[in-house]
Amino acid sequence: MAVWLLGQDGTRHRLLDPFVPTCYLAAPATLLDQITRWLCRASCRIDRCIVERYELGALRPLHVLEIAIHSPAQFAPLTRRLIEAFPDAQFFHVDVSLPQRYFYDRQLFPLASCEADVTADERILAIQALESPWDTGYLLPPLTIMELSPESDPPNPNHGGRGALIVRLDGEERMLEGDNADVVRRLHQLLTRHDPDLLLTDWGDSYLLPRLIAMAKQLRLPLALNRDGDRPIGSRKAHSYFSYSRIVSHAGACTLSGRLHLDRRNSFALAETGLAGLIEQARVAKIDLQQMARTTTGTGITSMQLETACLDGVLIPYRKQEPEAFKSALELLHTDQGGLVFAPIIGYHEQVGELDFSSMYPSIMVRFNVSPETVNCRCCRDEPTARVPEIGHHTCRHRQGLVPRTLAPLLDKRARYKRLMAATSNAAARATLDQRQSALKWLLVVSFGYLGYKNARFGRIEAHESVTAYSRDILLQAKEIAERQGYRLLHAIVDSLWLVKPGAGRADYDALAQVITEDTGLPINVEGIYRWIGFLPSRVNPKMPVPNQFVGVFEHGGMKIRGIELRRSDAPMIVKRAQAEMLRCLGQARTLIELRELIPQALEIVRTYRRYLREGHATVEELAIAKSLSKEPQAYRHQTLSMIAAQELLARGIPLQAGDTIHYIMTDAQAACPPDRVRAVAGLDGAWSYDAAAYETLLRKAALAVLSPLGVTIRDLQEDTRPVNTPSSGELPLNFGGLKEEKRPRRPIR
Repeated sequence: MAVWLLGQDGTRHRLLDPFVPTCYLAAPATLLDQITRWLCRASCRIDRCIVERYELGALRPLHVLEIAIHSPAQFAPLTRRLIEAFPDAQFFHVDVSLPQRYFYDRQLFPLASCEADVTADERILAIQALESPWDTGYLLPPLTIMELSPESDPPNPNHGGRGALIVRLDGEERMLEGDNADVVRRLHQLLTRHDPDLLLTDWGDSYLLPRLIAMAKQLRLPLALNRDGDRPIGSRKAHSYFSYSRIVSHAGACTLSGRLHLDRRNSFALAETGLAGLIEQARVAKIDLQQMARTTTGTGITSMQLETACLDGVLIPYRKQEPEAFKSALELLHTDQGGLVFAPIIGYHEQVGELDFSSMYPSIMVRFNVSPETVNCRCCRDEPTARVPEIGHHTCRHRQGLVPRTLAPLLDKRARYKRLMAATSNAAARATLDQRQSALKWLLVVSFGYLGYKNARFGRIEAHESVTAYSRDILLQAKEIAERQGYRLLHAIVDSLWLVKPGAGRADYDALAQVITEDTGLPINVEGIYRWIGFLPSRVNPKMPVPNQFVGVFEHGGMKIRGIELRRSDAPMIVKRAQAEMLRCLGQARTLIELRELIPQALEIVRTYRRYLREGHATVEELAIAKSLSKEPQAYRHQTLSMIAAQELLARGIPLQAGDTIHYIMTDAQAACPPDRVRAVAGLDGAWSYDAAAYETLLRKAALAVLSPLGVTIRDLQEDTRPVNTPSSGELPLNFGGLKEEKRPRRPIR
């Protein structure tokens, strides 16, 4: 294994560590003889022996053939051919990535402070970490960072990128422009002179690096992207996958050797938790930084479970096949109910307290020992304390499961980060701690989903059902405790409660949280006290509440928003900005009386934005609508607005796949000819115009989402907003019952 270390003197070292990965297989004796003869013909040294190992939850060991391959580079191709040659054998440990296996074996992790004994020819004799991945006060090495990004920042340069290359280093910004040869030469010079440890890019995986590499190859010019010149640049093609009921597009990858490349536009972890959070995830999950940036958070929690299995000597199955046990329809309805939700009381309320269980599902897994091998174990089926509420499952009371052992240190570390945040007043330190605890939160969040995921190594649907059953019981306990103390429940969803009690202050809610924690055994905290909070109705049926759609202002002035345009990725910026201004205006109110007094000011904000649209001042950036393709473009049968824009991009030779996000503006939303209704942002120029009326419709919907519970109607939003330079007669009021809007002139883009 090639290991890169940064010395205390600032020198970068490339060292080699002899590493012998192993895998296991189980097969009948006759088949084992065939496999042994097959292994003898391998081109590298292979050691073999019969050992005893346990499968997860098994009471008796399994006799398996241990195969030690002395050439790590041959491990993947050799095991792949072995699986193809002997499909009837049962394989273990064959598809865990070698960098992860190396970290598990050496008890190392990315960016760890370590000490190594090295020979004169730079081979590692021994290496050990000087810190633990569970430390909270660790320092990061002084990495040199170079940033690369396109000069212009279109929504997606792959749909029409152009302009120079921007390079940022040591607080300075350089623009590399000219012909392709000049750009490649100057970038090569900068890479050679500054030798950065980390390339931080925008659109680096899908746009910048592939084009720079192709340009350098075509011009036969050097480009020192890799610090390790003997290694090729790693690449992975773009692909789409299905996750949590939606199609997601992944832009592929360009990974470097001896140097790190992170693409801000192709990393969920980097976008959600920042660089400090990404590093935190890589350290605890023991996944190299470039891989952690480009994989799902579920891969991180899976890696932690795999390490626990390796340390315990538990066999990791290849393509685990454990079908769900048969259930009748009645049993399925009884056991698989999910989380508990109490529909909110529509409208605005004041002096409301929000209580949240801290990492509820992971905490349940740890406290009640919920793991695939502990649910419905043979030893505890008759113990009353082992019973899962409501359903017929039980959990083991004699041995701790693999999943709880994996999650317990995560929960502990996140709690320590939160205590450190509360104790520090340094803004920069708080920001770093917040990114780290947020990174751990995401790992904990996905641990529940993977518990019931059919392809998870250590997943089982009965464990998933047990967690939700415990959660429903605990939420009901919390509700009943609060009601016994005189609180009224306004809303509850899975792990959060919104309560109100006349005259109750922060101390009262803290005392209530303490009682609930003691009675349920799970920590619950006061998220905050709201001056006011509005639970918003459905836009389809105003009498129906929406569980996760609300706006509220805390006592300290901070705002919490869920489910409205401001939080939606597909809302145009101008609508988000208008809604944000409305909420800032309403946020000044300390009571519901003051809130209603601010309604006229909020309405005036909407009118101002309507006039702005009609006068043609809106820019492309303000109007762009982002939509993700839910399937392959060729699979669409209806001329939706997003499909029309996708067809335009396809006609221009731009490849698209399911999950890709396209950006367009509405040019004439009601046009008889579909191509006239929208235009892709990548193909716009000054000759095109936008449909002001269509954007006004979106603006009204965003305003009504917030204001309708306060009695504001569509007529209130239409007052004193006659079109600029258009006659006032014949204008029809808009509503959501199907009334058509008057055809209005399109406005030019500026």
